[in-house]
Amino acid sequence: MGQVSVAPDLREGALVRATPRRPGRRRHVYGRLTVGKKGGYRVNDVPVHHVVVLRGYEKRLFKIFMKTNGHCHFCGDELNFESRRRSKQADAWEQDHFVAKHRGGADSVDNLLPACWQCNQLRWSRTGRGIRKRLVAGMLALKDRKIRKRLDELIKNRDDVLKRRRSRHSH
Repeated sequence: MGQVSVAPDLREGALVRATPRRPGRRRHVYGRLTVGKKGGYRVNDVPVHHVVVLRGYEKRLFKIFMKTNGHCHFCGDELNFESRRRSKQADAWEQDHFVAKHRGGADSVDNLLPACWQCNQLRWSRTGRGIRKRLVAGMLALKDRKIRKRLDELIKNRDDVLKRRRSRHSH
């Protein structure tokens, strides 16, 4: 069996990032550490070998991420902890303020929830009622062929503008 690297303050129940023994599609596993009967380490029932205790900002982000067990609090899609704010990835996520900052909401773990970047951009600073109105309008628009065609054109134009902006900023 391979050598397990252990931090001196590592204990059962600690929030950790670890490397799975059989990586598969994930490079890292995040979660609470458990110690097996034979002394082997596991995170979320996955055998691991390199274990790092989460600290500071990364620990704070993980607490926010786990409030919904790694799912968007709007649409319920599964998120990837490591792809935070990488908007090109489908499973990327952002912190969403439950009570918007400009409405007096705090920037604390208690007021933050994970949201996929698409839902968070849709929400902006709208209330739940405002989001529902836009979603209903979108659903009605999708049923009307003429409106759907116009929406497709607008979305394509917006995507083209965003691509041009990105290419200008990357030079």
